This record gives sequence, C-alpha cells and structure tokens, in this order.
Amino acid sequence: LTVGLIPERGVDMFTAIYPAFHAAFPQMQVEPVECRVTAMQRMIAAGQLDLGLATLTEDQQDGNIYHPMAEEEILLAVPVGHPLAKRGAADPVKAPKTSLEAFSQEPFVRIYQQSTLYALTEGLFAQAGFSPRVLFSTASNLSKYRIVSLGLGCALLPAVYAMRDGSVVYFRLPSRPKWQITMCSRRDAYLGKAERYYLELCRKYWQNG
Repeated sequence: LTVGLIPERGVDMFTAIYPAFHAAFPQMQVEPVECRVTAMQRMIAAGQLDLGLATLTEDQQDGNIYHPMAEEEILLAVPVGHPLAKRGAADPVKAPKTSLEAFSQEPFVRIYQQSTLYALTEGLFAQAGFSPRVLFSTASNLSKYRIVSLGLGCALLPAVYAMRDGSVVYFRLPSRPKWQITMCSRRDAYLGKAERYYLELCRKYWQNG
C-alpha cells in the first residue's frame, strides 16, 4: 500500500493510525511517500500512489476521487504584543471576527507558491485590497506560526496550527475561508479491504480532532 503524505501533518496522521492498521493487516507492507499536493495528484492519477492525504479547495480538485475527511478554517494569527491583539483570542475556538484590512501595514509570513494554500490566501489579500509586506515565504505552516509567536509578523494559518501557548492571538475573517482535508484515490482504482480500512482510520483521526 503506497500512501502520499503532505509535509508536517501527513506524517503526524500516519504515525497515529499506523499501529491500528498494522494490527489489522500485519502482512501488508505500507510505503509512505512525502510530497506536495500537486505532485501527489499526478502520482495518484498515474497509479504510482494508492491513496494520498490532500489539503485543498474544491476548485483545486482534479479528476481523481476525493474522500472528504474534514473542513478546516483559515485564521489570522497575530503576535500577542500587537496593538490590536487585545481584540483577539488566545483560544482559536473563541476567535472573534476582524477585517484583514486592519492589518494591511503589518509584515506577513507567506506560504510558498507551490502550496495549495497559496491561491486561497492570496485571494483573501486581494479581496482585502492590499498586497502584504512579506517577510519571507515558506513551505511550512509550523514555521509561519513560530515567526508569529516570536512577534515578527502575522500569518494566515490553517486552524490545526493554531496553538494555544499565549504568544499568539487569533481572528476569524468575515468570509470564514475554509479548505478541505481529503484522502485522494485514482478514479478507476479498486479499493480493497485494506484501503477501505485505512480510509476509515483516516476519517476517525480527523473527526476526533
């Protein structure tokens, strides 16, 4: 069984569910492959991967089959020392709404262009009517969080990276932007008992938060 894993969260998911999968299918060899979503989509379509974890918007889905796991909101992360931070919430669940325009003069850490998150976040800046002052671009949402926690800038972060350590506060945007956490398989692929069980474990992992 070959499975595609996006960086950071893909590995976290795999290591969490693998023990249960191995217990059910001890003779099944699993080969995890780390890659970005666009490469994963091509590899699945070509039959080089059986399943893959993909985070993307609906309009980024291609001819493969996408098995919904969860929806994830994109939040605005702001250093706790920022003048407007008192309006935010250290708990992302309690994050109040704000306009992105209110932070138009702030530096941002941007996701790199190859990420499926890039088009979504750039669209949010365009809707807000400004192009952000960019500290740097990175492939890592965890790196974005860490820069915000150090007080160096702001970031648009998927909710899973919204940690509650007191160094960052969070806001929701008025449009409540979200993307999809999915498992992807080739359209004409047969999913056997092992593949279906792997998908079940993935769904439980994301539904349990």
